[in-house]
Amino acid sequence: MGLHISCLCNFSVLRRFSLSKQKEAEKKKEREARRVVTLELPDEFLDLCDMVQIDPAEVLRGFVADLCDLRSGEYHTNGSDERYLAEQYFERCGYRWNH
Repeated sequence: MGLHISCLCNFSVLRRFSLSKQKEAEKKKEREARRVVTLELPDEFLDLCDMVQIDPAEVLRGFVADLCDLRSGEYHTNGSDERYLAEQYFERCGYRWNH
């Protein structure tokens, strides 16, 4: 009887582990699907970028880098003040609290 209970416990642990791995894989798949975003940018933003001769994608990557303090790959923070201001923007818009 003790062996039977032990086997059931081990099966339960394995099943939870398997479900955990499955949920983890599903979350990873969902995250990858959200990784690339397509935006239709307004003329005003494009005009502003053209005026200073910068690629709009670089501006958006810079903001993301400042907000998340990224320093590698395509994302490079623009400095401590910019990081602070990006965080302030995010907070003031209420994104953290409204969703």
